[in-house]
Amino acid sequence: MSTETWMLIFSGVVAFSTLVYALLTWRLVSETRKMRELQTEPKILVTIKPQDAWINFMDILIQNVGLGTAYHIKFIIDKDFECDKGRFLSEMGFIKNGIRVLSPNQKFQCFFTSMIENYEEKNKENIEINVKYQNY
Repeated sequence: MSTETWMLIFSGVVAFSTLVYALLTWRLVSETRKMRELQTEPKILVTIKPQDAWINFMDILIQNVGLGTAYHIKFIIDKDFECDKGRFLSEMGFIKNGIRVLSPNQKFQCFFTSMIENYEEKNKENIEINVKYQNY
């Protein structure tokens, strides 16, 4: 084989290798971008849990379990829940007005309901809360 043929084969191998490295670099940049976004995303979790002192008293706990700060948090109640006689979930201050800011690992907890009264009815109810927030 002549020198020109070897140079042509070598150039082809180098061009192919460059293309492969460019594709691998693009995938690495894409994965890095996704990881960075996940590391700065807030994630709001709403749970109902018994109080530590009284197991029959339930608290509602709003917690940012993500790594980013959540702003302008709004709660949408799909099916309202009567916490106590004449007091509904949708009328609670933070549900009605929202929460301005919730930092990573920050919690907001308040009294929700007493399970002493109407236990059977309350236990059968499903509570659906949609949470909307912004991430800057």
